[in-house]
Amino acid sequence: MSVKLEATRKFAAFSLPGSAPAVPPPAPAASKPAAAAKAKAAVPAAATASTATAAAVDVEALILNTLASLNEIADTWDFAAQHQLDHQEIVGAIKSLLVDFYVVDHPLSATIWSLTDEGKDVLEKGSPEIQVLRAVSAAGSIAINTLNAQLGEVAKIGMGVCMKNKWIAKKGDNVEALVSDVKDETTAQLQQVATTAGAGMNTNDLNNLKKRKLVLQNTRKSYRITKGADFREKRVRKVADLTKAMLGKRDEVRLILVYAFLNYLF
Repeated sequence: MSVKLEATRKFAAFSLPGSAPAVPPPAPAASKPAAAAKAKAAVPAAATASTATAAAVDVEALILNTLASLNEIADTWDFAAQHQLDHQEIVGAIKSLLVDFYVVDHPLSATIWSLTDEGKDVLEKGSPEIQVLRAVSAAGSIAINTLNAQLGEVAKIGMGVCMKNKWIAKKGDNVEALVSDVKDETTAQLQQVATTAGAGMNTNDLNNLKKRKLVLQNTRKSYRITKGADFREKRVRKVADLTKAMLGKRDEVRLILVYAFLNYLF
């Protein structure tokens, strides 16, 4: 018989002073349909709880193993992305570890940029000025009313930029193209925002995109994680604090003592 099994047997037979050995009374017989229904209902709940617990333990173990080998997690946001996990799941596990002083968190913040719905539309179709230039170049010369009918609000926005850059010129009621091929800088910048969240981009370019309501500026919160005062590579659960109500129930106290003793040994 193993040491752990023997310890479990001895503690299971343990009785507190003034109490009889804990022998659970036989459960009342239930009708077969009722018992089957009860068992069927209990299985999904138990399975769900087990899955959730396993997932939490896996994340905690991943964090502790990483700290054991690298001494720190530089940024929880990057850590979550690296392991294809939700950042909030990482934060939840860290908060649990903080309670027992396994880890120390150091708040981080970073400015990130993202595309607005209008920015996404421009990234897909091209900037208003490029759409206007394409329409004018395709026609050679096009009536302003026709251009407005084709492109709607995009024409009004794009024509001003095209004329400022001397890409098109107004001739009476028409506009004519002065250049045939121009690089779409706006779309290139939006593609960079979509790929890098604005990291390393020129601040003026980002602010210009923001003024045009093509991008949004956000602050991202994350953490740098280091080892805490009670760090261990493997999580050891602590026994819950005893309450007055629990002390009045000897069977519950007995189970807690068994749990605490086994954790101490193993």
